[in-house]
Amino acid sequence: MRRIRSALMIAVVVGCGGTQENTDPGTIARRMRDPAPAAYSQVGGSIIPLYSWPTDANGNVAAAWSFVASEQQKWSSIAVIPIVNNQNGPGPSFDANWAKGIAALVNGGCKVAGYVYTQYGKRSLTKVERDIKNWRTWYPQVTALFLDEMSNTAGKESYYSTLTSYARSIGFDFVVGNPGTSTIPSYIGTVDTLVVYENTAVPTSFSAWQANYSRYNFATLSYAISSSAFPASQVSANNSSVAYQYVTDDGAPPDRNPWDSVSTYLDTLLGLLSP
Repeated sequence: MRRIRSALMIAVVVGCGGTQENTDPGTIARRMRDPAPAAYSQVGGSIIPLYSWPTDANGNVAAAWSFVASEQQKWSSIAVIPIVNNQNGPGPSFDANWAKGIAALVNGGCKVAGYVYTQYGKRSLTKVERDIKNWRTWYPQVTALFLDEMSNTAGKESYYSTLTSYARSIGFDFVVGNPGTSTIPSYIGTVDTLVVYENTAVPTSFSAWQANYSRYNFATLSYAISSSAFPASQVSANNSSVAYQYVTDDGAPPDRNPWDSVSTYLDTLLGLLSP
């Protein structure tokens, strides 16, 4: 995901099982492969990037942020986890606008995560850990972490494991890494979830090795897809391979930023991802 000096919000929607037993063979096989989720956030949903400011000109919570919070309330059986980004991280200092926006999301029932970039493992651990710490210091309601520009080549696994361990030591309980494309098995476990696709389509296939791991390890981000072309059946089909999906119509040319507004069919998407 290219860095833009604005706000990034990602929401992860967490599905909760119903009381009726599902005896479909595919569902039973997936349950055998997927262990019970280890954390609150690891049960599937949607990652929703949004580059926007948390308040409007009047100082009120921005409409997009309020909308995400209201979607959490509407879809009460799932959880929305927004990831917020002030200038490619927590910002230069505490900002009351961000505190207000984050509080609105949390009050709506959301779990909020903070954005930090890693330059594909080239950014110093000291600088990345400083950003991680500042999120917790300035905005203690932020309890999840999004590591952007994640490497997908062998040799940087310990770099991301170190960051995840540090984040957990200061109170974060969910870490997402974003290589934005297919990665390699050795990165499984360095973070909780890997974004293995970020492009202008909904993927129809995934690397064969992914089938050996729980779907909760994987997420996708799709943009520039018009509402008339929204591939509902493919989104449903992908649920067996990836736990987190987002699809938006934002970003179609000449728009160069696919993450500055919420998908116009977000409600439909969340419905598909709900139990």
